[in-house]
Amino acid sequence: MNVRKRDIRTSASVWRRPYRRSEKETNEGKGGKKPVMTEIDLPRGGSIVEKKEKRQRDDPEEDGLFKKKAKKDDKKKGKVDLPEGHENSGKENELDGVWKNPITNEVMIDGVLGLGYVAEIRTSDVILETASSFRVTLPITELGPYALSEVKADRLQLEDAFPIGHAVSFKVLAKEKTFKKKPINKQPQTESTAIKVTIDPAKINKHLGPTTIFVGLAIASEVKSIEEKGLLLDLGLKSTSAFLSKDLLPNGFTPKVGLPLTVRIQSTSNMRMLQVALAVEMDTLSEEAVSSLSLRTLMPGTIILASPLQTKTEGAYVSLGNGVNAWLPRRAMPPRIRSNIESFVRPLRVVILLCQQNSRLLCVSAHPDIVAVSRSEKRRSFEGVNLGDVIKCVVTRNSNGKVEMSIVKEEEEDDGKGSLVIVTATKTSLEGTSTDKRYKVGSEHDMRVLGMKIAERTINVGNTKEIMKQPMVSFHDAKGGAKVSAVIKKLSTAGVHVLMFGRIRGFIPLRYMCDKAVDSVEKAFPIMSNICQWDILQ
Repeated sequence: MNVRKRDIRTSASVWRRPYRRSEKETNEGKGGKKPVMTEIDLPRGGSIVEKKEKRQRDDPEEDGLFKKKAKKDDKKKGKVDLPEGHENSGKENELDGVWKNPITNEVMIDGVLGLGYVAEIRTSDVILETASSFRVTLPITELGPYALSEVKADRLQLEDAFPIGHAVSFKVLAKEKTFKKKPINKQPQTESTAIKVTIDPAKINKHLGPTTIFVGLAIASEVKSIEEKGLLLDLGLKSTSAFLSKDLLPNGFTPKVGLPLTVRIQSTSNMRMLQVALAVEMDTLSEEAVSSLSLRTLMPGTIILASPLQTKTEGAYVSLGNGVNAWLPRRAMPPRIRSNIESFVRPLRVVILLCQQNSRLLCVSAHPDIVAVSRSEKRRSFEGVNLGDVIKCVVTRNSNGKVEMSIVKEEEEDDGKGSLVIVTATKTSLEGTSTDKRYKVGSEHDMRVLGMKIAERTINVGNTKEIMKQPMVSFHDAKGGAKVSAVIKKLSTAGVHVLMFGRIRGFIPLRYMCDKAVDSVEKAFPIMSNICQWDILQ
């Protein structure tokens, strides 16, 4: 029986090993005899050389959180994610790679770790302040598992878990994709700019492992249970928990299940049960950790010694150890150094406020009230000053249009140490211009308090005629039934967004806009038009 060429190719398709037809096979195939197949001498499996796959290193530090694995040589030289074109060939180039940029929404991306101080408590979320007084939003749904269950059961109130000034570690969440609504009055609707964070220890401590846990490292936790001799803390790690002895709890501290705490590792002799302390500021990161320090091992809230490298007018470059450098802003320094930066010659303690693994992002502060992580009472008061108060200030610095002042104390209150609170005034809030001779160093002025920043310990003031006379400087001064004037800034489907006294934002629902229904809200209330004598509801 003759076999056609296509039959041979078809039958060969079932063979797993490659072969070739010899001349004898071809000739005999034409003559009607059964073809003989001659195999090439190849290893079974059809491949000549099998490439061995590289064995992946089982490293707990390698995680999807890290975008880029830093090289060992780079870590030693501090060469981590430097701008393009920079080389770490000398001290100046190393300092060029240090983060000095202000904190913005573009910087706060998924995976950034930070230490936040409670600034405001709302119905369904908590507002935290971090470096540069940047504010982030903590939704209730992003609490730890124990805190969330206690809040849902009404056994834990947000005011008890998050007192004003309380320090908590957080992690920035991925930004949600939102869809823009149909523009109103040809005005594009802006997307929400709030940066959402989580304080779940399992998400914050996800990258930590036995090789990255050191004595002195700050770590996020929450109270799991209250035992006879102390508190059992949940760290979000599978095989590691923490214990906080009652002897280390401060006076007046009331433990509750679910409380979020930033604690310092005190002993790692037993990795299954770490010994921790609540007073984070009482000790610094261990020498062992500093000798091998890298941006991958830093955690927010960690206290570390910073040595001066180079001083500038607005701050100083500092070394944290092992080639890791940071920028220390002038406002984040103690009063004695802030008044004379040239006196900064010895190491001082700083706290990590913002960091990101394998990134240049690193923000620190040496302000005594900020370094005292566990002392929330230090951040609740601004030396007895409240919003709307008129205070007497003395100019301490006037540079490039920026005026800094300090509160004038009475003789019996002056301790000679200097004020820990910085008073600042912007060009728009000053009567005249900041370059006037009236604002020379040493001059005294009556100023009205317009706002406060917890994370920077600063008070914003102003003294223009409008500011000194206006009845409200913040929404805290609003009283139900009061009549105010407002300017329309934005229209939405639910109502009108307005601005009062040039700085206070408000919202008017559509049903309260006017007594009679209008055909077109856009025509009746155009953007930037004045609305006079509106009653404050709440």
